[in-house]
Amino acid sequence: MLERKTGAEGDRIADFRRNLDEALRWCRPRFSMYDIGNSLRSVELKPTGDLSDSVRADEILGDVILRRRRRLLKSPPETDPNRASFWGCQRVDQPEAQHLLAVFPSESLSDGTSPPPTGGFVDVDDVPAWDAWVYFDREMLVALVPPELVSAVETAISANAYSCIGWLGFRDHPLVRQLRSAGLSEVKLHVET
Repeated sequence: MLERKTGAEGDRIADFRRNLDEALRWCRPRFSMYDIGNSLRSVELKPTGDLSDSVRADEILGDVILRRRRRLLKSPPETDPNRASFWGCQRVDQPEAQHLLAVFPSESLSDGTSPPPTGGFVDVDDVPAWDAWVYFDREMLVALVPPELVSAVETAISANAYSCIGWLGFRDHPLVRQLRSAGLSEVKLHVET
């Protein structure tokens, strides 16, 4: 159960949950195992720049999330909370059951080790498909990972010699501490607590 927080921390957690829910609802009808590299890189949400541009990175992610939110409002998906999510094994209303990838884009050496095992879900810069973006704070990008790709993403994480990608929680970060404090410690943090 999510503990109610007040102030900036509560707002950040509420935004995180909302963004995660919207990413789930947006990606549900779009994800395809037959076109992993492109199915979650929609033209409608294509970023207006590169996350390595630290001056504009927050603006770039905010724009992707805002465009996704507006499109969801225009054409809302089914809202039955008992309906399985688009990957068939988790419910949209259970963000704590999702696999979340953390990426530190400024640390990527763009060596190309991540795309092959993930079918292109993660690109040569170690950045996951933009339709699945949930959070960014100038340091860490968080994206939703389809359960079908968890093993492949795990391989990409292991192959990444620079440790710029990992499951949310593989590094200490204020967001991870806030999620744990709010009772979301089961957000597939993949670390010992």
